[in-house]
Amino acid sequence: EKLAFSSDGKRFATVFGTSARVHNAATMEQIGDRLPHEHRGRSVALSPTGDRIASGSDDPTVAGGSKEDEVRVWRVDAPNQLLLNNVYGQVAAINSSRTRLITTEETSSPEIDDVEYVAKLWDVEQERILGETSAHAREITSVAFCADGQQFVTISGNTASIWSSDLNQKAKKITCEGEIKGVYFAKNRNWSIIAWHEKRSYRRADLPGRILYATDLRIQVWDMDEVRLVGPTIELVGSSTAVAISPDGRMVASGSNGQVQLWDSQTGESLGEPFGDKIV
Repeated sequence: EKLAFSSDGKRFATVFGTSARVHNAATMEQIGDRLPHEHRGRSVALSPTGDRIASGSDDPTVAGGSKEDEVRVWRVDAPNQLLLNNVYGQVAAINSSRTRLITTEETSSPEIDDVEYVAKLWDVEQERILGETSAHAREITSVAFCADGQQFVTISGNTASIWSSDLNQKAKKITCEGEIKGVYFAKNRNWSIIAWHEKRSYRRADLPGRILYATDLRIQVWDMDEVRLVGPTIELVGSSTAVAISPDGRMVASGSNGQVQLWDSQTGESLGEPFGDKIV
């Protein structure tokens, strides 16, 4: 990802060209100095508090220019301070205490033909790797820390894996019926949205004999501490461009076609009519 927000929405980070930057979301002013890389930036993560940034650049000297980036972790507020360097992978997430960084990596060996994917956990202060997850068969497309930073979640295909932040427990898994779009945590509790797309077929009277396909979005809210569903699956007709969860986890928002719909996460019922300017 090339854009990341702090959990309170007051700061955001971008990576563009050969540098990363942090901005005040209200004024758009840059905070601190430009954070340089020698090569093109490809990924960025911002700590929930907005005062640590991890940025990754495409280092062509690493693994023949593969998906491994050269990762750096910085202290945002002036004077800027480089906290971690010479780390390779793809930037994924920083926890709430700002001491843990997750990177993802594609791995392979001459003994096996298949490519596997792992997430690595780093101690930012001690500048060392703490461990890595077991291999994922498919690419890790999303990683997020729980609100308290004690667990993190990796998304791979239709599976969400929940890991302890010290990696000393076997992962707990949630399997969905379709490819997971992403995982989104509430700010004040360990409740999370897991959203995925589900394909359906349909017919139209003006196109006899043809079967058409559409993609619908499904949303579930999970209690990640107990690994249980908070409420029923929210079923949306059509694809949604954005989803979000309130700080207390009790309300879900979905955005599509210029409009926003609010939902009760525990009952799955809509809260009023959609609002916003519908795109015709």
